[in-house]
Amino acid sequence: MIFDRSDRAQQLRLRQVFRDLKIHRNAIVADVGAGIGWLTIRLAKFIGSKGKVYAEDIVSRYISYIDKEIKTHKLNNVETILGSTTDPKLPKNTVD
Repeated sequence: MIFDRSDRAQQLRLRQVFRDLKIHRNAIVADVGAGIGWLTIRLAKFIGSKGKVYAEDIVSRYISYIDKEIKTHKLNNVETILGSTTDPKLPKNTVD
């Protein structure tokens, strides 16, 4: 994939960022403004199958791209949401 870089040092730094933000396994998180889902995919793998990532963006083609990536990576813990400029449309009271 064009947008994917498998740099080990980068992965380790990203895991530390998740820990610093107190994102843990089985967490429920939102990636607001997810774009092409680069962070969404990494969050989903980090939190594991019992967690949940809401990937929100206002651009429908980005949401379509993330949906394809979810299938490619065989992830069952990501839900895409097409938001708007005034409302991300996240489910109420669901994010840790």
